[in-house]
Amino acid sequence: MELTCVAALALTTHMGFGMEYNEIHPNIICENERIIGSVVVNSESTISVYGGIHMNDYIDLGLATGYSSQLFTPIARLKYKNWFLMPGYDGDPGLVLGINIPFGGEK
Repeated sequence: MELTCVAALALTTHMGFGMEYNEIHPNIICENERIIGSVVVNSESTISVYGGIHMNDYIDLGLATGYSSQLFTPIARLKYKNWFLMPGYDGDPGLVLGINIPFGGEK
């Protein structure tokens, strides 16, 4: 299993949440066919370290650090190509819609 790493920029919109969030997320992602890890400027404008698994071509599950609400935050991501949709909760339920644009083209 070959490990591939890429620098990228994610652009997001946060829908339904009670607070305003950062919508520009520079990141570095390393992944293989099964495992994904990343370092990203998160929606709270802090650094998050993420680790997870690819459940299939369209779903990733994992944990992230760097959010004020808890030490580890569960992450579920529905994805298609470079687009993604993630549920969230900040006292109000919401959805994060985004696109992750790798530097140098599509990964």
